[in-house]
Amino acid sequence: MKHALHVTSWLALTVAVFTVPAFASTLPVLQHPNAHELVGPVFVQPFAGLMVVSASDGIGQTEPFFSSLPPGSLPENQVVNILGNFQAFDPLGNPTTFDIAGVMVTNAGKTFTPAFGQFNFAGESSVTFSDALNPLNTTTFSAADFTLAFPFMSDPSLSYSYTLKTTGLPVGSQLIFDDAETGRVPEPTTMLLFGCGLVVLFVARPAAFGVQRFHARECIRAPFDGGFHFKLKRTLPG
Repeated sequence: MKHALHVTSWLALTVAVFTVPAFASTLPVLQHPNAHELVGPVFVQPFAGLMVVSASDGIGQTEPFFSSLPPGSLPENQVVNILGNFQAFDPLGNPTTFDIAGVMVTNAGKTFTPAFGQFNFAGESSVTFSDALNPLNTTTFSAADFTLAFPFMSDPSLSYSYTLKTTGLPVGSQLIFDDAETGRVPEPTTMLLFGCGLVVLFVARPAAFGVQRFHARECIRAPFDGGFHFKLKRTLPG
């Protein structure tokens, strides 16, 4: 269950009426993981909303975005957050430009700055994600637009929060964006061990997959409108 805060009705009206000015981010591209190095179920929160709640020396900070993913759903608890389709509004509700200056993640009582940068589309024109728990929640990120990515290793709970550091946004401004959370391809040796563990678990305890169905889902990458579409296939208990 993910919680996006402060998406108000007046802001929804503003989104419908105005077009946000284009901007060019100064962030470098995060080389890894790229669009071809993602694996596992995807969890999508469209139209997430965060308010800028403090600012110092030209750097704003948003309130936290809280996320709690199904434990055991991502290989090695490696989380990849991908944020895109950004819209920004000043305290009066006017569309405005901005940039991302940093990301702070809090997990297991520790706060840290993960590696972050513009998402590497690896030559794809777009990537589309569908939510593992609610397929009606989908989002498409375009290589032509600013898309932020930051990976990190979570503790086994897969419960965490993050805040964004911004430039160009005074206190009271709003950021609207789509949030996608998935995993990354493990190292080859680890991937082999992980795959063997799944085989053993399925042979020894097939009923477990009937209870924890998200454990038995896999992500399939298939061509979609010139980009790549991530969808989920459920493996039913045998």
